[in-house]
Amino acid sequence: MSETPDFNSPGSFVSKTINTYATSLLPNKVFVNLQSQIQQIDNLTGVTTNQYVDIYDAYNNPKKTRIVANGGEKINLIDYEDNPTGTGSQYYIGRPVKKPKHRLWEQMFSLKKCFLPIPTDLLHKPEKRK
Repeated sequence: MSETPDFNSPGSFVSKTINTYATSLLPNKVFVNLQSQIQQIDNLTGVTTNQYVDIYDAYNNPKKTRIVANGGEKINLIDYEDNPTGTGSQYYIGRPVKKPKHRLWEQMFSLKKCFLPIPTDLLHKPEKRK
């Protein structure tokens, strides 16, 4: 009795990740598997997160990824630097140029820390009443 395996089992789990790939065959008979979706399911918190890879560069580095969860969507844009000929005695492919920029609800921002001023009346210690 040969049954087809059920990859969705077991039904009760703490967390699991499902990877989906887009497969293509190049003219030189080489298969290329690129991740198209990563689904992370966490049954403890009830959160399901989907990460989509929308754009790859010529060296199959992800240039644009989207992370979609219950609260919204975050888009990561990453630029890479390539030196395939080894000019300057260093050979590298896919070196990130700078920190990724994020697009969140169509607003563009870079990663940075923000500090808000604290009102001075919150800093002094209240006196006890007599």
